[in-house]
Amino acid sequence: MMLGIPWGFSSWKEILEVVGVPLVLVLLGSAWPLIQQCYRRRAFTRLILRELQELTPFPDKPVPGGKWWEHHKRSFVHQRIFSDVTNSRDFVLSLNPTLVYWVTQLWDSLARHDSSQWLWYLGKIAENHDRNGEMKKCLHQWRELIGQYEQVAKGTGVTPTGPSIL
Repeated sequence: MMLGIPWGFSSWKEILEVVGVPLVLVLLGSAWPLIQQCYRRRAFTRLILRELQELTPFPDKPVPGGKWWEHHKRSFVHQRIFSDVTNSRDFVLSLNPTLVYWVTQLWDSLARHDSSQWLWYLGKIAENHDRNGEMKKCLHQWRELIGQYEQVAKGTGVTPTGPSIL
């Protein structure tokens, strides 16, 4: 043992070259799938939130004989993935469970035509994940539209006479 360097190495540089570098590469190689999974999870969460910012009703005014849920015209990638999770079950389960629950309940409430649940889950998502105010604007537009349909249903709103009620 020369200069306190073990196992016949002549310098600490040799030890790093022979042991340290391969060890770091093995650790990085074994952690790479976790790094990729974290990146995909974050990218998909951003996609969900971006798509939900674009969830505004179209048209934004009630139509004669229409229903509030008919104003959802867009198709979203996350909606398709959540509707058939058999191929991506593990990936979906790796996402933020609260966000996944709220989003799946949001789409379920749309399918059931449950306006109060639709607004509640959209509100929860906006309250906890809206960074730029776009989801809150979207929520406000849905509240206005659903409120107008409810007024017409009660007979207190303006009756349909043209392409829109208001």
